[in-house]
Amino acid sequence: MRAMAADYAPEGIRVDAIIPGTIDTPMNAQEFSSPEARERYAVITPARRLGTPQDLAGMAAFLASNDSEYCVGGIFTVDGGLTAI
Repeated sequence: MRAMAADYAPEGIRVDAIIPGTIDTPMNAQEFSSPEARERYAVITPARRLGTPQDLAGMAAFLASNDSEYCVGGIFTVDGGLTAI
């Protein structure tokens, strides 16, 4: 991603990465099938909840917008603060 960002930036093409944390999606339905399992994940995250697809969509919308035009080669972690601890 960073090599592509450096290569394509002069052409005005931005390349960034979104790194998701634990997101409550159908792909994870089996893992989160019980309230106890959901709570195990939620309590270790500073935000104290699982992420949602909307949490990722907000970051994706920002990166797709002109508001992020100077974001090149960035790694944007969306994990409720898990990697901050």
